Amino acid sequence: MRRLKTGRTANTVGNEQRVPNVLRGLQNKSISEATYKQGQEKETGETWITGAPIFRQVLSLGTLPDASTAQVIKYYSVPTSVGRMLSMTGMAYRNDGYVHLPIPYVDDMAGNYIQPTFYPNGGGLRIQYVGFDYSIYSEAHVVLRYIK
Repeated sequence: MRRLKTGRTANTVGNEQRVPNVLRGLQNKSISEATYKQGQEKETGETWITGAPIFRQVLSLGTLPDASTAQVIKYYSVPTSVGRMLSMTGMAYRNDGYVHLPIPYVDDMAGNYIQPTFYPNGGGLRIQYVGFDYSIYSEAHVVLRYIK
């Protein structure tokens, strides 16, 4: 193993480099039990290409809305100090455990989608839900990664 700039280690097999999964600590734990508490801004220990520290925050979206008859737009607060959003990814969990839905989500054939959009300077996170009764998803989270 060799040390990466982030302080993490990487496994090297031949010419292929495997970086450990940063979410490995979340295995067999709920998000609320994990190192990164919901809603808590946390410095990841990584740096962006500009040298700025990278921060992470988990937002709970709760039960998703019914958007089968009309689009639904919801707004969520994020820290006003966010300078540049690096990524927004998440998952929605269906009540019966049958399907987990990625966020953002697009079903081109049916015209259904969940589209998050970040507005800087205190504008927050806007999520647009279209074309489906998403209320069967009783729990959803979005993970934000950003620099200040």
